[in-house]
Amino acid sequence: MRVVGLQSYDIEVTEVKLKRTDYENQVVQLVKALLEIDRAMKQQQDQASDQSTASEMKEAR
Repeated sequence: MRVVGLQSYDIEVTEVKLKRTDYENQVVQLVKALLEIDRAMKQQQDQASDQSTASEMKEAR
């Protein structure tokens, strides 16, 4: 697991009165968004790792 600083993100907390189904839908959307962010960060990290490996292999030749 990687710890990411939140300095570069804006977080807005808003209190809203929702029905249970609306609340559940909002929670599902939040979880999906967090999973998408995690996937994008892993993809970016993998690309950086692949580039580093390619550079090391090129230098080894």
